[in-house]
Amino acid sequence: MLRLLGRNVAVERSIVLRTHWSNTKCNIDTLVLYPNTSFARFVTTPSAQKTANQTDTSHPLPSQTRKQKIDLKPAPIKASSLPPSFHSTTNPTKSTPLPHSSKPKPSPVAVKADTTPPPGASVIELAKYDIALATAQGVLEAPPKDASSFKRFTHQAIQLLKFYFRGLKAINTHRKQTAAIHARVRSGGPAISRAEARFIRTYKQDALKLVPFTFLLLTLEELIPLVALYAPRMLPSTCSLPAQHDRIRVAARERQLDVWKQAGNGELFIRAIQKAEGSQTEVVSIGQNGIVNAMCGLLGLPQWGPSSLSMWRLRRHLRYLSMDDALLHKEGLGKDLTMPELSDALYERGILTQTLTREDMEVRLKWWLTFCEGEHRDEATDAVTRRILAVALVGARRSW
Repeated sequence: MLRLLGRNVAVERSIVLRTHWSNTKCNIDTLVLYPNTSFARFVTTPSAQKTANQTDTSHPLPSQTRKQKIDLKPAPIKASSLPPSFHSTTNPTKSTPLPHSSKPKPSPVAVKADTTPPPGASVIELAKYDIALATAQGVLEAPPKDASSFKRFTHQAIQLLKFYFRGLKAINTHRKQTAAIHARVRSGGPAISRAEARFIRTYKQDALKLVPFTFLLLTLEELIPLVALYAPRMLPSTCSLPAQHDRIRVAARERQLDVWKQAGNGELFIRAIQKAEGSQTEVVSIGQNGIVNAMCGLLGLPQWGPSSLSMWRLRRHLRYLSMDDALLHKEGLGKDLTMPELSDALYERGILTQTLTREDMEVRLKWWLTFCEGEHRDEATDAVTRRILAVALVGARRSW
């Protein structure tokens, strides 16, 4: 009995507890499934679907602004879109200067572009003038404006050294060009023209001066401007400044005039012609008559040494003139020569050109070519003998 009663009490207690836990579970499920208003707004997310009239003003999103497109290469403006005032004020032939364009800087050394040195200038002043003129002409690079005297001197020395080395390199370039000319002729190409023949002759003269000039350049480079004044024959043609080149030409013509004056204004040549009695075969004895040195000076050749050496120089130069005369005769008697080329041609033949016009120069060159290479020349004499008599006639001024 007591055991049965205790069992019933235990069963009823378990039923009460089971009922209590089931009710509690239902309340929890109800809370989760059916929350109140305040809790639901806290844990729920807003719906993605909104009506057309519904707007959310509590947390507005920032509007994304698009970057403006930058046209780095704008198209050209059409002429029709320009205002009329633009066409009336703009000159199409003149370019409008840029706002940031810089004007060309003036040369730091302002020298008068004249090859005539100051009157009464010393040797040092002439050397400075040659360097300054070459700098103004762009042959040498100008020193900085704010350079001191020492820096200016160093800069000029370096620029002269560069100029001389460029001249030595030019001699090597001329060697290659000379070889190309000879190769063209050997392969059956066009014959050598007078300009090419003179170019080859100038190269050979420069090649002979290459060794002594290089030695002078490596030992006493500062004395080269002085050498150009006292010994211009030592300088190659590619290593002389423009003012030095012009001064060498002027000095050579002055020496030619002095030689003619020292010969008694041509009286020495007149006596030699009279002694030869007009026979070209007897002109060979002029070397023994004491005027061979005068002829060398008139032709611009060195006058030092014994008479036999002077006669060798004279004959070698006249053989060159024989080839040059033949080329001039083929090329129209020198009608296409420029004034400097015409003056050089007459100087090489001993003809003074200080007071001559171009017409006078052409007349004298034509006389020389006709006398030496014309149809009426004496066939009994060789080319050198005919030109010895021609030089004597030029010195006596009986040629025209």
